[in-house]
Amino acid sequence: MKKSFYKPPAELDLSNNRLKKMPAAKSKKKNCIHSIDVSGNALTKLPANIDNLVCMTRLDLSNNNLQEVCCTVTVV
Repeated sequence: MKKSFYKPPAELDLSNNRLKKMPAAKSKKKNCIHSIDVSGNALTKLPANIDNLVCMTRLDLSNNNLQEVCCTVTVV
Protein backbone atom coordinates (compact mmCIF):
# COMPACT_ATOMS: atom_id res chain seq x y z
CA MET A 1 0.00 0.00 0.00
CA LYS A 2 1.31 3.43 -0.95
CA LYS A 3 1.65 5.97 1.83
CA SER A 4 0.39 9.42 1.08
CA PHE A 5 2.51 12.38 2.14
CA TYR A 6 -0.37 14.80 1.67
CA LYS A 7 -1.54 16.40 4.91
CA PRO A 8 -4.82 18.25 4.85
CA PRO A 9 -4.76 21.77 6.23
CA ALA A 10 -5.51 22.28 9.92
CA GLU A 11 -7.59 25.29 8.88
CA LEU A 12 -10.13 25.45 6.09
CA ASP A 13 -11.35 28.83 4.82
CA LEU A 14 -14.41 28.63 2.58
CA SER A 15 -15.68 32.10 3.44
CA ASN A 16 -17.47 34.32 0.92
CA ASN A 17 -17.92 31.66 -1.75
CA ARG A 18 -21.72 31.78 -2.14
CA LEU A 19 -21.96 28.22 -0.83
CA LYS A 20 -25.53 27.01 -0.45
CA LYS A 21 -24.57 23.81 1.31
CA MET A 22 -21.57 22.68 3.28
CA PRO A 23 -19.65 19.63 2.04
CA ALA A 24 -20.20 16.42 4.01
CA ALA A 25 -18.03 16.17 7.09
CA LYS A 26 -15.47 13.39 6.84
CA SER A 27 -12.67 13.12 9.32
CA LYS A 28 -10.18 10.64 10.64
CA LYS A 29 -8.36 11.51 13.81
CA LYS A 30 -5.00 11.65 12.01
CA ASN A 31 -6.36 14.14 9.45
CA CYS A 32 -8.07 16.61 11.74
CA ILE A 33 -9.27 20.03 10.69
CA HIS A 34 -9.29 22.30 13.73
CA SER A 35 -10.80 25.46 12.26
CA ILE A 36 -13.43 25.94 9.56
CA ASP A 37 -14.59 29.33 8.30
CA VAL A 38 -17.74 29.23 6.18
CA SER A 39 -18.82 32.79 6.99
CA GLY A 40 -20.43 35.00 4.37
CA ASN A 41 -22.11 32.25 2.39
CA ALA A 42 -25.74 31.24 1.82
CA LEU A 43 -25.86 28.17 4.08
CA THR A 44 -29.29 27.25 5.44
CA LYS A 45 -28.28 24.19 7.48
CA LEU A 46 -25.28 22.15 8.57
CA PRO A 47 -24.58 18.64 7.33
CA ALA A 48 -26.08 16.00 9.63
CA ASN A 49 -22.66 14.45 10.18
CA ILE A 50 -20.89 17.64 11.33
CA ASP A 51 -20.12 15.82 14.59
CA ASN A 52 -17.64 13.63 12.63
CA LEU A 53 -15.18 16.51 12.87
CA VAL A 54 -13.98 15.48 16.31
CA CYS A 55 -10.90 17.76 16.28
CA MET A 56 -12.75 20.94 15.33
CA THR A 57 -12.38 23.71 17.90
CA ARG A 58 -13.59 26.66 15.79
CA LEU A 59 -16.48 26.89 13.34
CA ASP A 60 -17.38 30.33 11.95
CA LEU A 61 -20.96 30.32 10.63
CA SER A 62 -21.52 34.08 10.73
CA ASN A 63 -23.39 35.88 7.96
CA ASN A 64 -25.27 32.88 6.58
CA ASN A 65 -28.98 32.04 6.29
CA LEU A 66 -29.02 29.26 8.87
CA GLN A 67 -32.51 28.07 9.66
CA GLU A 68 -31.57 25.09 11.80
CA VAL A 69 -28.57 23.75 13.64
CA CYS A 70 -28.47 20.05 14.36
CA CYS A 71 -28.61 19.05 18.01
CA THR A 72 -25.39 16.98 17.95
CA VAL A 73 -23.11 20.03 17.98
CA THR A 74 -21.60 20.63 21.40
CA VAL A 75 -20.28 24.10 22.16
CA VAL A 76 -17.31 24.22 24.52
